[in-house]
Amino acid sequence: MGYEITISEDNQYIRIRVMSDITIDLVERFSREASELSEQTNIHRILSDERGVKSLTNVAQTHAFAHKSWRGPGPRPGWRIAVLKAPDGTEYDCVETVMVNAGFEFRIFDEEDEAIAWLVEPSPASNLPKAPRVRREHPVRA
Repeated sequence: MGYEITISEDNQYIRIRVMSDITIDLVERFSREASELSEQTNIHRILSDERGVKSLTNVAQTHAFAHKSWRGPGPRPGWRIAVLKAPDGTEYDCVETVMVNAGFEFRIFDEEDEAIAWLVEPSPASNLPKAPRVRREHPVRA
């Protein structure tokens, strides 16, 4: 399968452990499965452990994935996502920027304890998706 998905012992986040080199097809599969579990459990914090594997995706694929997630199965803006990479994982250099620009609360980490601390801290209200503003017409009184 190339990955396994579990819920943390404290039920605060979903953990994806990736065990094979990452292609966009693999990302779409584990993202869809983790998102389904997220919806079932109401846990919207995801840790993707990608240490020890290589990402074979490119910036264009990442960009397309990030913007497709708004419309289809996969993570949603407002969810908090942390990716653990190997310290020498330079293939991740643009991923965080692409995901944040697409509206995700997303960070890349080298250290697991830092990733988990960020995942479980409360999200600032300013990072949550905003409700559309409604313009109200007021009747003119004569």
